[in-house]
Order: sequence, then C-alpha cells, then structure tokens
Amino acid sequence: ARAVGLSAGESVLAQVLVAVNNNFALAAVNGMETTLALCLVLGSVLTFGREVEKRGGAYSAGLLFLALLARPYAAVLFAALFAVRAFLTVRKRLPWWDLLGWASVFLLLMTGLLLARFAYYGQWVPNTYYAKQVTSQYASQWGPLYLLHPLSPIRVAWEYIELPVPLWSTQWQALGTVAFWGLGVVGCARRGAGWWWLILPSVVLAQIAFVLHFGGDWMPGWRFVVPVLPLLAVLQVQGLRRLRGSRPLHRAAAPVLAVVL
Repeated sequence: ARAVGLSAGESVLAQVLVAVNNNFALAAVNGMETTLALCLVLGSVLTFGREVEKRGGAYSAGLLFLALLARPYAAVLFAALFAVRAFLTVRKRLPWWDLLGWASVFLLLMTGLLLARFAYYGQWVPNTYYAKQVTSQYASQWGPLYLLHPLSPIRVAWEYIELPVPLWSTQWQALGTVAFWGLGVVGCARRGAGWWWLILPSVVLAQIAFVLHFGGDWMPGWRFVVPVLPLLAVLQVQGLRRLRGSRPLHRAAAPVLAVVL
C-alpha cells in the first residue's frame, strides 16, 4: 500500500479490509496452500513493481516460480506481468534484453520443472490441472457466480448443495459485492501511482480469467481469489481516495471504515 503511494491511514485501511474479509479468515486456518500462494504472489508483485521502477532486476521471476510450485496457474500471472513489462519496455524505450532476461529466469526454471515431472510421472502438467478440467457450460455457470461472493465463505457452498439461502444474506451479499468490485474498478482508473495502476489490475484480471475458465471452486471460501485480496484492497482504497478527492484519511478512522465496508 505504501509502495503504491497510499497514506499511513489508507495503508491501515487496506490491511483491515483484508483482515475482516471472511474468506481470508477461512483461508488462514484451513490448512491449505492459499496463504502460501498469497504471500508468494504479493511478494512477486511487490518485487516486480520495484524492478520496474528501477528499470531492471529479475528476482520477481524467481518468486513467481515459487508461486508456480504452490499453484500451477501462477503461469497465468507470469503471462500478465510479461505483458505489462513488454508494454513498459516499448513505452519507455527500454532495452529488450532486460525483458528477455527477466522472462528467461522463470521459463528456464519452469522448463526444468516440466522435464523433472515428465521424467518421474510421465506427465507434463500436475494432477491439479486434470482435476480442474470442466466443460464450457460448467465454467460459464459457476465462474461468474464464484466471483459474486467476495465476502461470504458459506454462500457458495449453500448454492452448490442447493440449500435455501436466507434473504438477509442475499441482500447484504449483493450490496457488499457491488461495493467490493465497484471500489476496485474506480481504483483502477486512478493513475496517480506510477505504473502500479497497470500492474495491480493486470494480476487481478489474470486471476479472474483463471476462475472464469475453470468455473471457480466448490469448496467454501474464495481460495482461488484470496491470493490477490491484498491487491484488490489497495485498488479499493485507491477508489475511495478518488471518490473522496485528495483529502487524506485519518489513521484512526481506517478500522471503523473498513468494518462498515
């Protein structure tokens, strides 16, 4: 949050927005790889942004490879960041060698992983890839629905097992979903934070593309989007700043505002 240019109070608000999210709370205690993936994605994006600002470096590519070990779809995030770096290379007229060197770190490590996996298992991709193969009809039905429940770890499970959903839950979930995504979209339009305005939405969109392609997940929680919750929180706070103008947010008001949101 501070790297993007948020104030101290806004940075606290971004942290609290993540902390009070029910899906994040569930992911923190369910014993799965979600929080590991979150840490690696967040570290990769932060390092990538600093490398872009300094016009060089490839440490983020190594972190992305570690994220790939945690979740194979990190390759999609690599593709998104590659597109961002290619755009910046053209826009800033930077040497292409920096881009190719950064990409080669990830691709060489991934190639080694693929060869090792094929030598041992006889398969190029992990079992999770086959486990998540779904029909286009399934993906189109459940993917968008999965994205519409960013606050409740239980709602999606109710719908999958066809239990009646309380009316109050539906109303609050609808309002929360509009606020959640709406603030994020408004935050994407704020370009006063250098090239972060391009980096953060690109990673979030890559994650959304994965969810839409594979239809989300049947388990309670939002574990396929949780790894980008911190990035979404930053975009949401950027959206609030855009709506409020340039007035700084007082640090003491951040927790109260986050709980209300």
